[in-house]
Amino acid sequence: MSTDNQPVTDTPGVILAKILKTILYQLGVNVERYQYFMFNFIKQLDLNSNYKISSVINNVSKEVFNASISWKVFIKAMLFLGTSRLVIFLRVSEDGPMVQHEVDLTDRNLASNLFCFSNKEEAKEEVQLGRHLKEFLDAIIVENSLTSVYSEAIDNYISQLKQDQRYRNKSLKGNLAKELKLNNISWKVFIKTLAIYRIVNPTIGVTIHDRNGKHHTVSFNVNLDDLVV
Repeated sequence: MSTDNQPVTDTPGVILAKILKTILYQLGVNVERYQYFMFNFIKQLDLNSNYKISSVINNVSKEVFNASISWKVFIKAMLFLGTSRLVIFLRVSEDGPMVQHEVDLTDRNLASNLFCFSNKEEAKEEVQLGRHLKEFLDAIIVENSLTSVYSEAIDNYISQLKQDQRYRNKSLKGNLAKELKLNNISWKVFIKTLAIYRIVNPTIGVTIHDRNGKHHTVSFNVNLDDLVV
């Protein structure tokens, strides 16, 4: 879980990986112990064969300990840690409101579908997880009194970009508009939208809760100034 050679800029996947690695470090969970948690969790999923169990552990280990991870992989990692409830939060600035969104991880179907070797079922869960991000994003916009009309925010952002002579992406506006029309979004789109709204130095964090009532919180400031959308 070395953090050497990580990108200096806070790209979307690096932010999530940093949150995960900080949680593991603060909880004293090394790679070997984490894989033990993975094995015990996956054994409960009735995958029917040692081959499937080994395959899941090997594949997900590569994903989880990457320098950049997706929202889906992050949720998988939380499930292995025995997280029953996840609260993700963001503060735009020191004097801004703390906006929170809760994700319930107790649904057994969530775990089963994410590890069932069915792309269709896994895609369904990914859509649902993406809805959580869109709801969180909408709450951030509303509670910080930002324009709820995405097209206006995109126009303003594009206008700023065009002042830079290096700007060449003529299809960027249309692509962003399509992404934000969806009721579910990826972590990458979530972070890109923060940049579009010029939320460039927020505090982002999570609080994880287990079934025994224990909880742990990790948060830090991120820099999105140089994020390339």
